[in-house]
Amino acid sequence: MVAELKMAPETDSQDSGNIVGFGAYLRAVRQQSGYSLQDICQTTKVHLTYLDALENEDISNLPEPIYVKGFIKSYCEILKLDPAPVIQEYRTHIEANADRDVINVEVFKAKSFGERIVRFLMATKRLLTGREGYPMS
Repeated sequence: MVAELKMAPETDSQDSGNIVGFGAYLRAVRQQSGYSLQDICQTTKVHLTYLDALENEDISNLPEPIYVKGFIKSYCEILKLDPAPVIQEYRTHIEANADRDVINVEVFKAKSFGERIVRFLMATKRLLTGREGYPMS
């Protein structure tokens, strides 16, 4: 099927063309299996937007990781793949991009619009300066 494809973190060298991330791997297997993204959507009942984000490794457009792991399991089941390596690669990907989520978490903890702005600015400052403080308790 797709034996020549191997998943690798996106930070690794991708010179060979055979090394792909988890999203590209799922897409390649799906296409070689003759499924459209719409077919996967109808079978798994996972929204097309999420499946597209999954294949593009667009973490910002995906829900919480617990849901994404379920999406990956359902997706792999249809493609007759072992979901464990794909889920592990997904985990590696989100850990590598964890700093991007700091702003989102801090901003959404706030209750008022003004507090959200303050938290957003403080989280941005922490990311830019590398400091670990929390502005509000």
